[in-house]
Formats: sequence, structure tokens, C-alpha cells
Amino acid sequence: MSLSSRRAINSSKRPKVIKPKPEPIRQRAPRPRPNIELGLTVDLTFHFSAKHPTREDDIVVKGSKSFQEMPPKEHIRLFQHKVKECMKLCDFSNPNKDQKAKVTKTKLLQHIDSCFTNPDMVKTITPECIKDLVEMVSVNIFRQLPIMPIRGPLDANDSVIDDGWPHISLAYECLIDSFMSPHTGNFVTQSFIYKLIGNGISLDDNERLKVGECLKAIYVRYMNLRAGMRKSLGNHFKMQRCSNELLIFYNSAIDGFNAPLKPEHLKFFKESLLPLHTNEKFPKIYERYIECLSKMIEKQSNLLDDTFKYMKLHWPQSERPKQISFLNEVEYLILTHQKHINSENVKTAFQIIGNSIFNDNADVVDKALDILTNSKIIDVILKYSTVIFPLVIENLLRVAKNHWDKTISGNAMVALQGLNEIDAEAFRKVNDVRVAKMKAKNTTLSQWNSKWMKILDSAKISDPGIKNFDFSALPKSQTISA
Repeated sequence: MSLSSRRAINSSKRPKVIKPKPEPIRQRAPRPRPNIELGLTVDLTFHFSAKHPTREDDIVVKGSKSFQEMPPKEHIRLFQHKVKECMKLCDFSNPNKDQKAKVTKTKLLQHIDSCFTNPDMVKTITPECIKDLVEMVSVNIFRQLPIMPIRGPLDANDSVIDDGWPHISLAYECLIDSFMSPHTGNFVTQSFIYKLIGNGISLDDNERLKVGECLKAIYVRYMNLRAGMRKSLGNHFKMQRCSNELLIFYNSAIDGFNAPLKPEHLKFFKESLLPLHTNEKFPKIYERYIECLSKMIEKQSNLLDDTFKYMKLHWPQSERPKQISFLNEVEYLILTHQKHINSENVKTAFQIIGNSIFNDNADVVDKALDILTNSKIIDVILKYSTVIFPLVIENLLRVAKNHWDKTISGNAMVALQGLNEIDAEAFRKVNDVRVAKMKAKNTTLSQWNSKWMKILDSAKISDPGIKNFDFSALPKSQTISA
């Protein structure tokens, strides 16, 4: 036997090893986007102000000298006077109302804030003064916030400004700087914190930032208030009251959690955090939201299963922006937590992706295809190809063959080619099963047609009136092509 013959026999005995390429062919054509009309202004600015009882006369705010102009023995009395005068609210809904009072109150608030930057004055401030200060801050910042219905596109960056912000901002500054006093923590109650968190959904961007700053300062300084703060935040989340700033605050709180998570944190995750998937403004908050989810999953991996199951159960059926946000979240979690992926949660995740491939909206389909052709998840697809391929290949073939957008059809073919390169054997098996099912279904349809023709022939014999009727013109059950 020749040497070449021996080599041929030996090579035929060796099992064929399929080595995936380092990266599947990724030549997805970019989908053309409509041109934006020149000069079109989408973003708007709105103004609002707290409602005040109707009154004809202007309020009177009595001014006073600064602390530097008065002897130290008068500082406490002067502080109390300034705080008392600042409890009077000016009407910002009318620019012609309370003009003198607005200027005077601004100066008084600046005086109050300045005393906390002076270490000597901070030492002299009594608990009674701090109590009055917290009450004054409450009067100024806690008011009924307006609700603006969503009427424009979710991607519009409309801005809302509170006309009373000049005084409200100074009140927030007084609160933040008052934490320099050792007495402030005694008067920051859970009721105060709950209302403060409520201001975290204000329409004014500046106020939400201030609320986040205040919450972080309180959380860092007063450990005895932390559990109550998390509970209050959870209650707001349950009522779908959420914003990027509140999520940023909670994100910083998660850094202090130990692994494995306590029952309190697991309850918060399942009852307060996961339900935010149904928030009407989810596309605007999902980036900060995903960061919170990811940090908690990193500390307890089984939460990844709960997240994918919740997303599948609460998939937004008709909201394109939310669907794309959900897919972005699925992609982020798969990329970030590959070590926590298992056959159970990968099945749920790719069920979401597979269903999105045959979505009515081209943008959603495009995002699903983008995930499948992402080179960073090749290892996940290769490891769980027998689970993933049956969930996506059939819909990919349908899109490649029938989608109205030719760019999408081409991208679906690219995705199929990439999956075949990752694991050709698993791809072939899934396709063989698919073809076998189609053949079996076609056989069943043919049998049904044959039986119905026999029934119709019998009917012609029994009823001479339909003897000449041509039943072959009626539509028959269509066979399915592989």
C-alpha cells in the first residue's frame, strides 16, 4: 500500500473538527435613514411655576444685614430672622408680582448659605436654628409638581424650567451646606426624605440634579437613614416614579452592597427595580437602569435569569422605542455577564431576539440582526449553538426570503452565513429538522386535500344538482416550500 493511500485512510478515520473563524463575515449594509427636514425645530422649552393663592398685594420680605456686618452675639437672632423671612413664598407665575420681595429673599438665602462656609459660625449654630432651617427648606422646595403628558416623540429633548428656580436652588444649596453642622441629621426625617425623592422626578433638569446631590450627601453622612432611604426609593419605583438621577443615586448605593445580596436587596430588585421595564419613559432611562441591574447581577448571578424572564413576559408589543431598548438591554447583559450565562437563561434571551427578527418594524429587526452578528458574543453562540440555532434560524430564513426591505433581507443572509461559520454541524442539523417538519406538514396537507376531494365526489353522487359543479376551482391548502 502506498504512503498516499495510508494517509487517505488515516485522515478518513479522524473526526472532522469544525474550527470557527475568529469573526464571522460581517458586511451588514447600513439601512438608509430619512433625511431630516432643514430648519425643523423639534425640541421645545416650557415654563411652569407653583400655584399660589390669588392675592392683590405683594408680600413683604424684611431684609437684614449680613453676618459680617453684625457682632457674633447677634448671629443666632439674625439667623432665625432670615430663616423666618425666607419661609414667605414669592409668586413667580407673574413677573410683575413681588419684585422687591424676590430680590430681598435672594439676598437672605445667600446670607444663610454663607454662614455654613464659615467654620466658626457653624460651631455656634444651635439645634433650634437647624430645625427652623429644615422647615424653611421644606416650605420652599416641596410643592405640587406639574405632570406633563407625553405628546411628542420620546427622543425629543424638550426642556422644562421652573420659574421659581432662583429661590428653590438657593434653598437646596442651604440644605446641602447645612450638612456641615453636626445637628442637621437629627432633623432629616424619613418623611422629609420621601418628599425629597419625590422631587427627583421634577420636570426641571436642574432640580433633579440637586435632588441627586442631596440624596448622595445624606446617604453618605447618615448611616442610620440608609435603610429608610432605600425603602422610600423602592416605594417610588413601584409607582413608576423614576428618573435618571434617582437611578444614578441608587447605582452609587449598590456599590456598598455585599455579595451575596441580602433579602432586602433581592426584594427591592424583584418588586421595585424589575417593574421599571414597564415605565412609559423607559427608553429615556434604560441606560442608567441597565447599570443598576448589571451591578446587582454581578453580586448575585441568578438575578440574570429573573431579568430575562421578566423581559420576555413584559415584552412591549407595539412600542418600537421600548422594543429597541429591550434588545439593547439583552445585548448588554449577554456581553457583560458571559460568565453567568447558562443553557436556561440563554434560551430565554434568544427567544426574545428570535421573536424580534420577524418583527413588523424594520428598526427592531435591524437591531436583532445586529446582536446576532456581534463578534463579541461568538463564544456564547458557539457554546450554546444547539439551544440558540433552533430559536433564530427559521425566522432568519423567513426574513431573508420575504422581508420588504432588501437591506434587511441581505443582512439576514449575512447573519445566517455567520451562524453557519460558527458551528456548521449544528446549523445543518437544525436545517434538516426544519426541512423534515415542512415535508411532514406538506404530506399532511396533501392527505387533507385528497380526503376532501373524495367527500366532494360522494356529494356529487348524492346530489345531482351539484354534479356539474367544478370543485377543482376552489382554493386548496397550500404546501410549504423549504
